[in-house]
Amino acid sequence: MGNTASTTKGADDFYEFKEWGKPELAIVPGDLLVSLTYSPYEYIVIKKEFEKKAPRGGENKWDIPREEFSMDQIIGAGNFGKVYKGKMNGKVIAIKISKGGQMSTKEFLAEAEIMKKCQHENLVELLGICTDQKQIFIISEFMSNGSLLDYMKTKKSLQLDAMIGIAAQIANGMAFLESKRIVHRDLAARNVLIGKDKIAKVADFGLARLLPSDQNVYTSRGSGFPIKWTAPEGFRGEFTTKSDVWSFGIVVIEIMNKGREPYPGIANGEILQKLESGYRQPKPENCPQELYDAVISCWQENPTRRPSFASLYATLRSMQIV
Repeated sequence: MGNTASTTKGADDFYEFKEWGKPELAIVPGDLLVSLTYSPYEYIVIKKEFEKKAPRGGENKWDIPREEFSMDQIIGAGNFGKVYKGKMNGKVIAIKISKGGQMSTKEFLAEAEIMKKCQHENLVELLGICTDQKQIFIISEFMSNGSLLDYMKTKKSLQLDAMIGIAAQIANGMAFLESKRIVHRDLAARNVLIGKDKIAKVADFGLARLLPSDQNVYTSRGSGFPIKWTAPEGFRGEFTTKSDVWSFGIVVIEIMNKGREPYPGIANGEILQKLESGYRQPKPENCPQELYDAVISCWQENPTRRPSFASLYATLRSMQIV
């Protein structure tokens, strides 16, 4: 097959999907290397490897038997499955379930592996993983106020300091990913969850990737990406932590605009041309110039000139009223 890409639109037209012919590879539980497509036999091998039981605290401490948790109502859905509210050991939890099929299974296993490395106060906590009836369940903490996108649309009276505080928490969580060489690739208000007391945590690691120790760029040959949140280099299939910094700038604008979609009135197919011509989203009416200056620094054309998440966190913290 040649390198001719075909594109389709994903959920809510947020994503663009490309198929290149050469499969991506991803690390999954049991240190198995799995390609984008694999046989039913390989799936069984993966499932059995993943289901091997060990004492809690051991290699497979994340395994949770199906009978240990219950599911209630659906609270969300995405490209790879649905999210339910449930309970485990008397605690309210969130349960993400794969749709099934080869692609969904591979993505879920890769997402779970990334989440194991993401233990931080501003990252959604993985509680465990269950494989049952040819499905995979990712069990995580439940965030009572839902997505930041919905939260901003309903909390119209949210004060400026609270909005900056939420942005600072996101930067703090992303700084941890940055330190672990993890590229999120899907940072957006819809993928940040809000809990009690306005606690913000970055979620949805389905597109996240761990950068090899000898590389600073993840090259994608066939994944979806959120068009209006993606840095220009991402359109070429190149992603770094600095690409996430670009996306963070978009998230701050989402917050200041109370959840309005970025680039209103501009079609997905026009975005790259607009960015390459120098266009950037204007300053929201209620946005302090100091905050907008920080956002603009995230949108430098040269990725190396964009700030680190650690420095963005420090900048945002300095703007807060303590």
